[in-house]
Amino acid sequence: MSKKTILDKILEKKFSNYKNISEDEKYDFWINLPKKTQYEINSEELKLIGKKEYDYINCIEQGRLYKYESLFDYPTLYEFDKSWWEFQKQTQKENIQKDIKLMQDKSDIKTLEKITEIQNKYEINYSEYKINMRGVLFRIIENNKLLYSEFISIYSYIYYKIEDEIHTEIKQKIPYTYKCDENNLETSFNKKNPFDIYYNAQGRELELDSLNDKIEAYKNFKLEKIIEKYVSKYIKVFSGKTFRIDTGYEKDNFNPFTSFIFFDEKSLKKIRIKHFLQDFKKCQLEYNKLENIIEDIYFKIKQDFEIIYEKNHNKFCN
Repeated sequence: MSKKTILDKILEKKFSNYKNISEDEKYDFWINLPKKTQYEINSEELKLIGKKEYDYINCIEQGRLYKYESLFDYPTLYEFDKSWWEFQKQTQKENIQKDIKLMQDKSDIKTLEKITEIQNKYEINYSEYKINMRGVLFRIIENNKLLYSEFISIYSYIYYKIEDEIHTEIKQKIPYTYKCDENNLETSFNKKNPFDIYYNAQGRELELDSLNDKIEAYKNFKLEKIIEKYVSKYIKVFSGKTFRIDTGYEKDNFNPFTSFIFFDEKSLKKIRIKHFLQDFKKCQLEYNKLENIIEDIYFKIKQDFEIIYEKNHNKFCN
């Protein structure tokens, strides 16, 4: 019999039938609770496991901390982020060495070129540390209100925003719905036949599939560089600064989330983990300043998207 968690104990107090359900049924019980109820229970749990003097701050990203580690072992977010970057660097190095070992049996030029490409990309990505936060999940309590939150770099935040906008553009150009096997999207995307089409797009399925491939290539090889280029224009103004946006805490549309956004490494160095909210506010700028950067970047991305779409579309029309 597994040991009861603090969450189990809270649920047993609130729901008399909870203690009688099996371990396998607990997950379904939890996800079927209303979002507002989950939120209230998570707030109660955090107050029991967190430290009030540090605003109950808690990293809930699985695998981000070793079992023997505490979040408070890191004086600032800079050390916390850099430690994870160093872990990723070592992990990537080991994975690349394994891949190269498997590829070395082949001596053809394409394989050798691929090995060189992998090594060069690794050297570029890990030549030196730069802010790495890609959306680390945290919970924290501010003025007695629980914040579901992410700690994220400006680069990753803009990347995800642009990515969402691109997907919207694709759906406007080629309206589609997903096919699902037994109402399970995951099953549909794991079919053995690589030629299966996963969309209903009114006869434009192959065009959509081709467009998605080209957009993925654009995201993988160009998008990050474009974002870095545009963000670099604002270094003198925004270095060491932070931004914040809260969404979904309204009662009518309860889906709460807070993004704490960091411009660069200097921003991280200024934020002591034990005094997160206090330090963050000292560096914080109005979110609309960040929106202006996003609009500036998206104007360029939209132009690129139109070119990619037209070239792809003409291929299937002619």
